[in-house]
Amino acid sequence: MKYPEKKDSNLSEDNIVDDLQTSLNEVLSNTSHVMGNLLKSIDTNITDKKTRDESRDIIKKLFSDLNNTTQEVRNQISQAYNQEEE
Repeated sequence: MKYPEKKDSNLSEDNIVDDLQTSLNEVLSNTSHVMGNLLKSIDTNITDKKTRDESRDIIKKLFSDLNNTTQEVRNQISQAYNQEEE
């Protein structure tokens, strides 16, 4: 692994932050697809309405929590990076 020289450290930090943000976006997108497929599977395979509705609510809550956590992490990364620049 090649480490950047001192003069390249700010550029490298920018790249790391951008890469981390991109990775978070990809995780969220992939998870969204998985959750969507899971909801379709629940609708298709679970015949009991109460169980189906409860299962859907749980999946939606999990995805909402993931979205919220991801946004918090993005904000923390941005804040930490902006503080370092000052």
